[in-house]
Amino acid sequence: MTDNNNIQTKIDFKQNLFYFYTWFVGFSDAESNFSIVPKQDNKGDVNRFTFMFAIGLHLDDLDALNYIQSQLNIGVVRVLKDECKYVITKKEDIEKLMSIFDRFNLNTTKHLDYLDFKKAFNLYFSRENGLTEELKKQILYLKDSMNKKRTNFDMPIDHNIIITKSWLLGLIEGEGSFQLWRNDLVAVFSLVLTERQLPVLEKIKEFLFNDLDFDLYSKFKLNSSSAITINHQKARKNSKASVLFIIKNIYILNNYLVPYLENMTFITKKGKDFKDFKLICNLLYNGAHKNDEIKSLILKLSNTMNNFRLSTNPEQVESLNSTEKSLLVNASPLVKHLDDGRQIDLRTDKIIHQHSSSIYKVIKPNKDMVLLKTLFEAADIVDVDIRTLSKLLTVVDSDAVEVKGNLVKRIAVFFKNKK
Repeated sequence: MTDNNNIQTKIDFKQNLFYFYTWFVGFSDAESNFSIVPKQDNKGDVNRFTFMFAIGLHLDDLDALNYIQSQLNIGVVRVLKDECKYVITKKEDIEKLMSIFDRFNLNTTKHLDYLDFKKAFNLYFSRENGLTEELKKQILYLKDSMNKKRTNFDMPIDHNIIITKSWLLGLIEGEGSFQLWRNDLVAVFSLVLTERQLPVLEKIKEFLFNDLDFDLYSKFKLNSSSAITINHQKARKNSKASVLFIIKNIYILNNYLVPYLENMTFITKKGKDFKDFKLICNLLYNGAHKNDEIKSLILKLSNTMNNFRLSTNPEQVESLNSTEKSLLVNASPLVKHLDDGRQIDLRTDKIIHQHSSSIYKVIKPNKDMVLLKTLFEAADIVDVDIRTLSKLLTVVDSDAVEVKGNLVKRIAVFFKNKK
């Protein structure tokens, strides 16, 4: 975070306060905590309250917290062993903080914690006759209704989940993951939140459906597949039930999500994972991993990402040297992507079956158009054997073929610059 390019980007970032604030709110949705802390006198009686907003991260993200502090110009950053924490406790600083969250709503149920925190704060500092028992009771009730003790998750009727590109990046930096499933060499982007946040993940899915600029045919494929999906995960041991937003389709990752995110500035170390993920996606998309040496280097790179890259990682991690990194960056493609969504193995010059990214368009004799997910469905609707239709569609870049008065065409989905 100290190279010249990042410094310049951060100066531009600071000039755009709207972008920063929405990023900060997204990051707060992921990582922050609102606390009401009762203080006791010598007799053990509560005689005052302090209010605290905090974001705690691994020590390796100290630069990120210092950056947030410098942007907001409130609060302090503290280092505690392997952790660093950004803390806001001063009354005037919390008032400034609340002005941000009042303008840019938190999207998750953390918004409810903020509302209780704000209510208690205002009650406490607007008091006229000291800390009465009734006021103390009200504030303690609010405190005991927040965070892990919360039982009411009903959002205010006027609360709307508003997803923006910068808010989403903030959430990703806190709760997102860029990784490689090593056993089957699958690149995966995911977001994991508690099950209460399902409406947020559904809105994110809807947002990306529209904002990633998919063409008509790709949107049809998205609506009829699990290319972008949300899964439910049961509670395990001390963890709560969660919801998992996941994309593992290499076409969507390489052609849409990676280009979408690479135009934004990562503030945390998650940006390093994204940079490695971008390279891995490109290698997998172009089939370079079919070369055993490249595959081995991809696996080696993946073993330096995420928690493996932490300075506190007790295991010894071997990073790629400059020669190995150059081999990955300059690796030759071993597949060719055809305009109809199929792939050709450049070593054998043969079609790679089961690796196509296509749908089928059928225009009936009455001019009605039907979109179909599979070759089997297309063959069924035009009433021919699937092998017959497959042979008719083998000509690359051909116009639609006529089958019993129907026009049938294989169409690529999730491809770059395809409208």
